[in-house]
Amino acid sequence: MSRTFCLDTNLYVEALRSSESAAALRDFVLSAFPYVVGHGVVAAELGVGARGPREVQAVRHLTLERFKGARLIVPTAADWWSAGRALAALYRRFGEHGDFARRSFWNDVVIACSCRSRGTVLITRDLVDHARIRAVVNHAYTSPYPPLA
Repeated sequence: MSRTFCLDTNLYVEALRSSESAAALRDFVLSAFPYVVGHGVVAAELGVGARGPREVQAVRHLTLERFKGARLIVPTAADWWSAGRALAALYRRFGEHGDFARRSFWNDVVIACSCRSRGTVLITRDLVDHARIRAVVNHAYTSPYPPLA
């Protein structure tokens, strides 16, 4: 397998809320670990929700410490530029949509652009936003969890 997969923030949040989702995430990561990469924006989004030193350390471990070097996507200046151009294209195509002002939507665009530039498939539950984003970014995404065969 040569494709890599990036886990979106919503998968981690879902895993915190449901033992079934936590098991599905764990099983996928264990079976696909060499092909799973982390994302700096996902780490930041999870860091926003971390409360107290134990949660902060847990988020840091799950995101920044587990995925290092080439296994951690950190958006480049070109990724940020692409995200800005993608947002401009979304405004032209769909108009002043309220969702476009959400920080999480902007983050999704940055994640999409940086995954696309690396040929990484984003695994997400946020299919509505990523369908809109794909219209201008053309990134690969899937809803959990892709078969690895």
